[in-house]
Amino acid sequence: MKHLYLVILSLFLLACASATPVLNQSARPVDREALSEFWIAQDAEINASFKAAPPSSPAQVTLKVLIDSEGNTFPLEVLKSSHPGEMDKFARRVAKQMKFAPSDSNPERIPVETTLVIDYAP
Repeated sequence: MKHLYLVILSLFLLACASATPVLNQSARPVDREALSEFWIAQDAEINASFKAAPPSSPAQVTLKVLIDSEGNTFPLEVLKSSHPGEMDKFARRVAKQMKFAPSDSNPERIPVETTLVIDYAP
């Protein structure tokens, strides 16, 4: 029973830790075009689905995001959306799953605020 309690506590602490950005210094604003000077997107299987009916036409959401010192992505706000509502929620779920690795020119792992564009094609 004690072992089960420790496993549950560990899982809880890991879940809480992932919800808070790790910042080794203040985040630097970076244009989307210059992002690769700091962080490189990693290939990852993103598992996100619509909780309501998906858009029947192509959709696009531009998000302001924080990439923390560990390469985790935290959506901050929706800047532009072709289908407000469920598409915005979908884009936030996709962004949260994105992972980045520091570029060779960013050994300090400087966190950044930038924009990401999430496209959806039916």
